[in-house]
Amino acid sequence: MGRDYAVELFGKSCPFVSRIHAAFIPDGKNFIITDKGSLNGTFLNGEQLKGGFYYRLEKGDIISLAHRELSFMFTPKLRRGS
Repeated sequence: MGRDYAVELFGKSCPFVSRIHAAFIPDGKNFIITDKGSLNGTFLNGEQLKGGFYYRLEKGDIISLAHRELSFMFTPKLRRGS
């Protein structure tokens, strides 16, 4: 996730979001997040993430990138016949 994706999310350019800011990584039935060395940091529920570390996301977590907040709401797709 970076500057180009932030434009899609927020509808305008976010100059404080790095080109490659953070990554959301699927981990089985969960997701994890990591900061990719962003200049202004990535925050999870108000705590700054340490670069190179991975953090499990929970429903309702608040992710902040350069004064913009996202709420994590993952809903897995149902498979046909399930």
